[in-house]
Amino acid sequence: MSLLQEYQKNWLNIKDDVYFVIDNTILKYGLKLGYSDNDIKQEILKNSPQLKNMPKEYTINYLSKLQGNNLNLNQKDTSIPNDSFNYKKACNSLSEAFINFYAKKEISVANKLLDKNYPNLDIQNVIKNHSPFFSDFKNILPNTSHVNYVNAIMNKFPTQLTNLQYKDHLNIYLKLAKIEQAKNNNVFNSYVDFKLALTLYFDKNIPMNSIKKIFSEATLNKNIKQPNYGEYIFNSLNKIIDKYKLINNFKKKLDNNSSIDEHYLTYVKQYLYYQNKKYLNGKDEQQIIKRLFAAKFNDKDIKTVLYNNSPVALEPGRNAKNYIEHNITYVQKDYTERVLKAKEHFNNVSKWFSEERKNIDELIKKDNLKNKKMPDIFYYGLLAKKLLEKGAYPQYIVKCFEGEIPSLKAKQSENDNYIYAIVDGAQKATYAQKAILSYISPYKFPEMELSEIKAKNIPLAEVFKSVIKERIDIYPNTTLNLSKSFIDKDACVKLLNRYPDITQNELIEAVNSASVYNQLPGVDRDYSLKIVQEAIDKYNEANLFIENEREQQENLKNDFLLYKAVNLGDLDIEENHIEEQQKEYCDCKAAITMINKKVSEVDIKNILADESTEKDLSDKYKYADYIFEHAKKVIAREIQILNHLPIKKDAENIYKQYMKDDYLKKQYFSPEADINAAKKMLNDNISEQDISIVITKHSPIAAEPKRNMPYISYILKKAKLDLELEKEKLRNYQPRIRQETNITDAYKHHMDDFTSIIDLPYSKIADELIAKAMLIQKFSQSEVEKTLTEMSPLSAPTPSNLLNNTYGKEVFKNLKNNKRDITQENTLIRSREREYFKDKEC
Repeated sequence: MSLLQEYQKNWLNIKDDVYFVIDNTILKYGLKLGYSDNDIKQEILKNSPQLKNMPKEYTINYLSKLQGNNLNLNQKDTSIPNDSFNYKKACNSLSEAFINFYAKKEISVANKLLDKNYPNLDIQNVIKNHSPFFSDFKNILPNTSHVNYVNAIMNKFPTQLTNLQYKDHLNIYLKLAKIEQAKNNNVFNSYVDFKLALTLYFDKNIPMNSIKKIFSEATLNKNIKQPNYGEYIFNSLNKIIDKYKLINNFKKKLDNNSSIDEHYLTYVKQYLYYQNKKYLNGKDEQQIIKRLFAAKFNDKDIKTVLYNNSPVALEPGRNAKNYIEHNITYVQKDYTERVLKAKEHFNNVSKWFSEERKNIDELIKKDNLKNKKMPDIFYYGLLAKKLLEKGAYPQYIVKCFEGEIPSLKAKQSENDNYIYAIVDGAQKATYAQKAILSYISPYKFPEMELSEIKAKNIPLAEVFKSVIKERIDIYPNTTLNLSKSFIDKDACVKLLNRYPDITQNELIEAVNSASVYNQLPGVDRDYSLKIVQEAIDKYNEANLFIENEREQQENLKNDFLLYKAVNLGDLDIEENHIEEQQKEYCDCKAAITMINKKVSEVDIKNILADESTEKDLSDKYKYADYIFEHAKKVIAREIQILNHLPIKKDAENIYKQYMKDDYLKKQYFSPEADINAAKKMLNDNISEQDISIVITKHSPIAAEPKRNMPYISYILKKAKLDLELEKEKLRNYQPRIRQETNITDAYKHHMDDFTSIIDLPYSKIADELIAKAMLIQKFSQSEVEKTLTEMSPLSAPTPSNLLNNTYGKEVFKNLKNNKRDITQENTLIRSREREYFKDKEC
C-alpha cells in the first residue's frame, strides 16, 4: 500500500467523528446567536461536507445526533436575529477554531504514518497536496485559510525520530524509572509510568511519538492490563495536555458573576505561572481547592468542578472519586489553620516590604546611583523580587504596593494590570535566577564545540545559564549580583571566547531566555541587543589587547631564553649535576635578571611554567612558584649585602662586608666569593659551624635552586684547601730583591708582589719579610722602620699619633725574637740576589 493510500485510509477512520464535531460546534454557535435548531440543521444539511451524496437514512440519523453541547464558545445569548442562519458565515467566524481542530486530527494521522517509518517530508507533501480540508472547505472558508492551515500543520508537525534520538529519550526514561522503582520499593505500575510520561513531555521536551514508542516497547511496568499500553499512555497524555491547553488559553477576567469553572481555570493558570510549573500534582491541586474555599464556594460545587476540569484526576492509575474527596477533606480540615497563617504571613510581608525598601535605598546611595535616576517601575521590580526571594506570596506583594505607595495605587486604578505587571516581571526574574542557581548540566559544555551543541538541539540559553553557574561555583558572592546587567555582559564575553563562531542573534536569544536582569520590569526592550553589542565590543577590545600581550609575551620569552643561555654552564659546583639541576639554575638566573628589569611576577611565572618539563598544568605552575621564590630570595640577600654597614666583627659582619667589597669590584656575586669569604673567616679563626650557618642564611648563591648542604660542604672544603695552599706559599715566600733606590717605591713594589702571590689578608709576617729584603737592599733600619710606620696598611697612622707610632720598631722587635735563623735566611736571600743580577747581566 502506498503512502497516499495509507493516509486516505487513516482519514476514513476518523473523518465521520471530525465532521460531526465541526457540525455540532456550528449548531451550538447558531443556538447561542438565537437561531432555531431546525434552521441551523437545514443549513448543515445543505452545506456540510459530511452529508454530500449521503443516503437519506444516514442524513436523518446524523442530524438527530447533533446536540450542540460539545464546545464552550463563551458566547453571550442574544435576542432572536432578523436574518436567516448562514453555514458559510458561521464557518468563517469559527475558522481559527476549525483550523486548529482539523490540524490536530491531521497530526494524529501523521503520527500513525511516522510509526510505520514513512519519511517525514513525504508525509508533509501528501498532506499539503491531498488533505480533505482543502477540498471540503474550498468554497466555505476564505482563501487565506489554506495558508493558515498549512502553517498550523507545520508548526505542530512531529519530528521524525532517528535511532540516536530515540535511544537518548529511552535512556532518560530508564534512568527516571529506576529512580522511581527505588523510591517505591520496586512497586511499578501505570500510575508511576504516567508520572514519568508527564515528566518526559513537560520537563524533558520529548516528542509524543517518542513517548508512545517508549511505553509501547520499553516500559518497566510488568502489570500491564491494557492491550495496547503505549497507545493507552499516549491517549491519556493527550487528554491531559488538552486540559492544560484549555487552562493556559483561558483569558477571561474574574468578576462577581464568574462561575466556579472560570475561577478554577484562572487559579490553576495563575498557580502554574507563579510556581513556574507546567503541570500539577495532588499537593498543587490542594492549593487550588483552598482558593476555591476562600472564594466561598461549597464542597459540592468544588467536587463537580474538579470532576469536569482537573487534569490530575484524569491521570491513569488514579481513582478520580477517591482522589477528589480525599483532597477536599484534607483541605477543609487544614483551612482554618491556614487562614490564621495567611494573616501572619501578610504581616511578615508588610514588615519585609519596609526593610527591603530601606535596603534598596541604601544600595542606591552606596553605588552612587542617586544622580542616575532609576525608573520607578524598575525600582519596584527589584523590591518585589527581594520580597519573593524571602517567600512572600505574590498577591500579598500587590496588596503592600497598593497600601504603601499611593502613586502605584493611582496607576493601578488607571490600568488594572500595572502592579500585577511589576510583580509578574519580578517573578520572571526570580524564576530565571532559580533556574541558574539550580542548574545542573548533563553536558560538559566547555569540552563541546558549538556545532555539537546545535546538533543535539540544546538551546543556547542552557549554555548561557551554565556559564553563570560556573562563575557562581567559583565566586559564590555572584549570587548577590544576578540582577545586574554586568553578569549578562560577562557571560556573553565568555561565550564569545569559548565559541568564536557564535552569532549576535544567538547571543540575543540566549539573553532573552535566561537573563535575570532582562526579566525585571522597566528594562529597555532592546536591552538584549545593547548588552550583546557591549559584550562584542569588550571581546574585540580584549582580543586586541591579547594580541598585543601575546607579542609582548613572545618578546619577554625571547629575552628570558637569552638570559638563560648566558648563564648556561655557569653552575660552578664540584660535583656532577644532572641536566635538570642545571636547567633550574639557569631558569632562576634568568628570572632574577627579569625581576631586576621590573618584569611582572605573573609574566615571569607564565614563562617559567611554559619552560617547565612537567606535564600537568598545576605542576607547571608549582615549578614556576618554586623557581620564582628562589629568585626572590637571591635578590633579597643581594640587597641585604649591598646595604650592609659594619657593626661588629663577627662571622656575619665579616662575611657581608667581604661579599659587598667583592661585588663592588666585580659587579656580580659568585661561588668564588663565597669560597674566599669562607677562607677569610677560617683565617680569622671562625669555626666551620659558624661559617656554614652564615653562608646558608646570607649567601645569594646558596639561595639558588639545588644549592643546599652539599654546596656549603663544597665551599668549606675548597676554602680549607685554598687556605692551606696560601699558608704553604706564605711559609715558603721570600721577597724578590729589587733595584729601587727610593725606599717608598721599593716598599710599594714589595707589597704589590706579596699581595699578588699570597691570597691571604696582609699581615705583620709580610712586613717582616719585606723589612729583611729592604735591609739587604742596603736601606738602613731606621729608614725601613719609618717607611713601615708611614706606609704599612697595618700601621694605621693618624695625625695625632704619627710622631709616637712605633709600628716599624715592633716589626724589627718581632724579627729579633723570631726563632728562624736570620743569618741563614740572609745567606739564602743574597744567593737569590746574585742569581737575580746574573740574569739581568745576561
